[in-house]
Amino acid sequence: MKRNKHFLSALLALVCVLTMLLSLLPVAAFADDAAPAEGEETEEEGPSNEGQLIIGNADGSAGENEGKIISISSAEEFRDFSLNCRSSAWSIGLSVNLTEDIDFGGRAIMPVPSFSGTFFGNGHTIKNFSCGSNGSHQGLFRYLEEGGRIVDLQVSGSITPSGSQSSVGGIVGTSRGTVTGCSFSGTVTGLISVGGIVGENLGVITRCESAGSISGKHFAGGIAGYNEGTIRACTNRAEVNIEVRDEAIDIESLDIHDIIGINLVSAEDKDTVSDIGGIVGISLGLVDACTNEGTVGYQHYGYNVGGIAGRQSGYLSQCVNNGTVFGRKDVGGIVGQMEPYLILDDSASLVDEIEALQSAMNAAMGNMSAASESLGSSARQVSDSGTNIASHYTAKAIDNGSGAAEARE
Repeated sequence: MKRNKHFLSALLALVCVLTMLLSLLPVAAFADDAAPAEGEETEEEGPSNEGQLIIGNADGSAGENEGKIISISSAEEFRDFSLNCRSSAWSIGLSVNLTEDIDFGGRAIMPVPSFSGTFFGNGHTIKNFSCGSNGSHQGLFRYLEEGGRIVDLQVSGSITPSGSQSSVGGIVGTSRGTVTGCSFSGTVTGLISVGGIVGENLGVITRCESAGSISGKHFAGGIAGYNEGTIRACTNRAEVNIEVRDEAIDIESLDIHDIIGINLVSAEDKDTVSDIGGIVGISLGLVDACTNEGTVGYQHYGYNVGGIAGRQSGYLSQCVNNGTVFGRKDVGGIVGQMEPYLILDDSASLVDEIEALQSAMNAAMGNMSAASESLGSSARQVSDSGTNIASHYTAKAIDNGSGAAEARE
């Protein structure tokens, strides 16, 4: 009897346990379909950073901002953004939206050190600022890295660095990325590779405009100072080097990258300007469908001055110059100087270059001499053949004449 009671008790306990387990099944079955609690993020939507500035990465690693979006609407937010860009990796894959015009009230600003993402200006203007930092690669953005983009941004200010003053631009100092649909209005002053949009362009510049005043010692242009990339469908309305600057290059502050391209053989480089253009100072790349409306150069001053390019060894197509061009030597409405010209390899000595040129000239003279001898031999053969033919027909004519005389007799 006791055994039956124990069995019934155990059975009842098992039923209770099963009942409790079954009561939990509906909750588990429908938990995935339940709506998230208020404020809870869903996996599909992901976190949104729009409207916030990201001050550093949570784990300190690079690349954490891939695919993220931030908005900038004030001078303070732009300053924080610039501080974040001290690392080029911080902005990889980042999109930045400028949502308001920003007026710096004439204050000096720290330029954006390096940018690798996409900056959407949305037609807004960053204005009324000055940038007088010391050194080279200066502009609102110092470096635009490969893959970086600046789109539809209007800039108005003064870029007047001190020191070496190489690669100075109204928007970007040195660009390996793309600048499109942008404009600059104001003053840009430097020594080497100075441009209204980009100082040194190794990327792409399209549909950009510049206005104001551009001034440089070597390689100065309304859109870019130095171009090894593409400049397309751009317009310059700025005045380029219309005043004489009595300023020598500070050799001690330059590095090898700053002086590549300067004609160190010419004694006039330290005293005059050279390679000045309405669109680009010197171009080794592509310049296409561009228009210059600004005055370029100063009367009787400067070498290699052109309405589109001061000097070019790349490809130039469908460009129009409506501005006045002044200069001292090699001055042109479209291009001041075109190839051929001598390029000195910075890794070779002048003596080596001269010897190589002499060897090439000797080889050319040897080829000409051989060709001359060959032509002379051919001419002698033709002359000999002509003489033989003439002698043949003369002898035949004499024979015919003699036969006719004998027949008459």
